[in-house]
Amino acid sequence: MVTVSSGGAQKDNVTDNGKNRIAQIVSILSGERKISSEALARKFQVTKRTILRDLQTVKNANKIRRIGSGKTGYWEVRGNS
Repeated sequence: MVTVSSGGAQKDNVTDNGKNRIAQIVSILSGERKISSEALARKFQVTKRTILRDLQTVKNANKIRRIGSGKTGYWEVRGNS
């Protein structure tokens, strides 16, 4: 977990924001299967690279997979396994 210190107060929100964003991404992908990484980056106001890392994390956990090409394919959200 990453802790950010600002003026003596500590915040654990760096990791929590990432986990929350990943959960929201999975939820979005279940409804908008053809959404692009660029659109997700705009929606969460983060870089495309951050979204690509998040997607890789979820793919590695076997919760989503990409069907077809990056341009014309879509996301498949897998059930809880």
